[in-house]
Amino acid sequence: MISKLLIRSSVSATKEQPTQQKPLSKRDTASNHLPTGESSHGVQVAHCQRHPAPSLLAILLLVSGCDNLERYHSAVASTLEQRLCFKRHIIDDSGAGADGVHMTDVNQDGYQDVVSGWEESRELKLYLHPGAGVQKNGAQWTQVDIRGGQDVISIEDAAFADLDLDGSTDAVVSVTEGKGRKINRRVRIHYWDRSKPLTDPARWEGSVLIADVPTDRFMKVRVAQIDGKNGADLVVASRDLIEYNGLTKETNIKGGIFLYSSPQIDHITKGKDWKRIRLADIHKGKSIELLDMDGDEDIDILYAGARNIGWLKNPGTVDIEQKWENNWIGSASDLAVCDVDADGKLDIVATASAKEYPIVARWFKRLGVDGKGWRAHDIRIQAELDTRFYRPDHFSLKSIACGHFRPNTDGSGPVDVAITTSGSGYGIFVALAPVSAGWDNHAAWTFAPIEEYEWVMKYDNILALDMDDDGDDDLLTTEENEGLFFQGAGVLWYENQPCQ
Repeated sequence: MISKLLIRSSVSATKEQPTQQKPLSKRDTASNHLPTGESSHGVQVAHCQRHPAPSLLAILLLVSGCDNLERYHSAVASTLEQRLCFKRHIIDDSGAGADGVHMTDVNQDGYQDVVSGWEESRELKLYLHPGAGVQKNGAQWTQVDIRGGQDVISIEDAAFADLDLDGSTDAVVSVTEGKGRKINRRVRIHYWDRSKPLTDPARWEGSVLIADVPTDRFMKVRVAQIDGKNGADLVVASRDLIEYNGLTKETNIKGGIFLYSSPQIDHITKGKDWKRIRLADIHKGKSIELLDMDGDEDIDILYAGARNIGWLKNPGTVDIEQKWENNWIGSASDLAVCDVDADGKLDIVATASAKEYPIVARWFKRLGVDGKGWRAHDIRIQAELDTRFYRPDHFSLKSIACGHFRPNTDGSGPVDVAITTSGSGYGIFVALAPVSAGWDNHAAWTFAPIEEYEWVMKYDNILALDMDDDGDDDLLTTEENEGLFFQGAGVLWYENQPCQ
């Protein structure tokens, strides 16, 4: 139930020099046991414990042997030995198809709680942080069914909300994509009476927003005060609704970004009283961040699609329905916001296409306060990694988070990025930022896998935060395809701990 992976790698201290490489299509590193030793390229790998493979292909995992990570092309002038040690903890693995996580301190006890939807087993659960000692084996997260009578099959995302803007969380909002013969494409709110126990499922109620409007394949939802009136508003992203007409595919409904404007606070739980405004088209909504992008003190919408990222400028509260200016940032996908180069300005990191390997992501440096100037930098890992015939090289890059994952850091300085994937490969890995590299497109980042190779896996969005209050960044995510009958590993957090 708990796995531990130790990685020691070298981090470039100078700008990488050109090297001759084999074709870049080989990007698989495969390691169940990683032998200790230094390769000819100056990369050290520590022994790793093999955890029981949870997939139907466990026998293959057991006979696949121990491979040596010896294909790194680093050519560094000097190195800094570095080990990352993460321990997997399972918050919940009882359902099927855990899909996404969001965090806030619901019960105001000083610890971050979690909400997650389960796509196949039709669940929406709140997980209350157990407090001090969360890292101990057997620490239990209190689970609460918060559906409030709603059918959430095919749920894609859920997020905490303070609908009445009084400073306390009072709801969770969810979106369902809908697929298969049972159509369920809805935006919902799930709310609780704060005068009653939070942990009583009977105290939670749910409602569908604007149930009579034609439905979309909803993918993402976030909550903030956008239009300057009433309660909190919702921003929702969908994807193209494509159906077959005989043998021909047709896009029946284009994906979009929508503003759900809230009614008066005493009507906020009445779904029919909300108002929906379409703001922009998007092929497939992947990420939403709500923040002031241009320093004018209102909330704008930063979004990511399958291939592009951009932001929508809030036109102001006088006429929220007028055209929202769409500002393109660059070519990338799932995104996160952080100060990458520690210059005091918020930048953006976003995943690349797997076809661009060894480029795994990009970071976009903010050039001005108006949010309209950005410089793209590739996040390119320094390795061409060995491929074996029994370990196919086929994965997609999913989600990204910023954090300080190396030991002996005080939370300052350039950040590293954690990335999730789906398919066959390494479900979670960290790209360690180059040391004193000048932050140009040529400096390589160091690849450090956090999960071992898997034939079938699908990790979703990932968050970096200090889960156990020990001063370093841990990781929180979900996995929805591992295990018997592919029900998934569930809701997971990874403890960043000192290496022994």
